[in-house]
Amino acid sequence: MTATAKRLLAVFLTTLGLFSLTTMSAGPAVALSGSYMPGYFLVVGDGNAKGYDPLQTDDTYSYARKVFAKIKAVQPNVQMVNLACKGETTTTYLYGGKCNYSAGSQYRQVAQFLSSHWGQVRFISLNIGGWDVYQCISMKNQTQDIGCVVGGIAAVGANMGIIVGGLRLGALTSRIVVNTAYDAYTLALLLGTKEGNDQASQALTMFQTVNLSIKAAAALNGARVADMFAAMGAGDTTPVVTPMGTFPRAVVNLCTRTHACNLAIDDVHFQDNGGVVQANLIVAQL
Repeated sequence: MTATAKRLLAVFLTTLGLFSLTTMSAGPAVALSGSYMPGYFLVVGDGNAKGYDPLQTDDTYSYARKVFAKIKAVQPNVQMVNLACKGETTTTYLYGGKCNYSAGSQYRQVAQFLSSHWGQVRFISLNIGGWDVYQCISMKNQTQDIGCVVGGIAAVGANMGIIVGGLRLGALTSRIVVNTAYDAYTLALLLGTKEGNDQASQALTMFQTVNLSIKAAAALNGARVADMFAAMGAGDTTPVVTPMGTFPRAVVNLCTRTHACNLAIDDVHFQDNGGVVQANLIVAQL
């Protein structure tokens, strides 16, 4: 572990008054069953976690609100707190620079919240890592900034363990669910050229690599995984007949669940259908 990583973990140790890293091994002890005890559902991460939708003015259709509604139905005294930030990468999550947090970064803001609500946070949803790579891609121009992609993949690999480890240190008995990053470059398949197929294949490998880091960090810290990458059918070229024509299943899923196919806005965030799928994946892990 690097000196910087140790310093970041020390923030949690100092804030929470923990004195031994052995406490990280404590597993989650809650589940989505009926309860009237008060508690919190904490949402952290990037724009999808925040509920950003370029065609909406608020987070009404966000997956976080859909998950919260499911929790609220059986645990009516649970409250949702959303500390996520649109455009957050794993690096800005740790060090700040994207959104304004009184603590300086989302990582530190989460540490403060968990400290001041010790033992009260029942569920945590984390969506981070995708934007490290999404920011390198233009759906409209069908381009990838390779240098940016390589750096993004490396950043996810270096940062995810610290991020999920920090959550576990601050919430020893909480159910933590970590989302995988979906392949947002599937549209390259529509080019119908060798170059387009090669680009789609490279992107598939890229997101598989990112998700290896996400899943490893989850496994090492007793967190569960909501696998949106798999649910999107990444790499599935099975023909699907639609009113607009016949397209690969992976493309249909991407177009009906995100705004990636609306080239006028060039945005990969969820639309309502995607929020529904993501929420169901999370609820299944609670």
